[in-house]
Amino acid sequence: MTNCWKDSSAEAQRRAVQRLPRTVSLPRPTTHEPRPTNHDPIISTMRLTPSQIQAIRQAAGEAFGATVGVWLFGSRTDDNARGGDLDLYIETEGLPADTLRQELQFYAALQRRLGEQRIDIVVHRQGTPMRPIDTVARQSGVGL
Repeated sequence: MTNCWKDSSAEAQRRAVQRLPRTVSLPRPTTHEPRPTNHDPIISTMRLTPSQIQAIRQAAGEAFGATVGVWLFGSRTDDNARGGDLDLYIETEGLPADTLRQELQFYAALQRRLGEQRIDIVVHRQGTPMRPIDTVARQSGVGL
């Protein structure tokens, strides 16, 4: 009687891997919301849907207050690029002790409303010196 487990060697595993297809095509996720059109000057320069923009604005207002300024910057402002995380620049008033709590509240609200995704948030308190990232985000960003 032969040992049927004898063929579970590295050679058998190599043969099994060779039988696998080289590439796997996965269907792209579809959204039920239409892509932004070039009719709206704000939407035409970023890859966000109107409902995503509204969710970001609402979450920022709830976390930081009505005077908050929100800008999208980075790869999502390039209509020709694909993918990319969500880079948001926030300008707010307030105390340093409150800023971290507000930023965490904002991040959690975005994850709930937009679904889990990579989100980078840069917060600048008005009245403090601008850092290089603040300058770049304001100059290259698109106000929401």
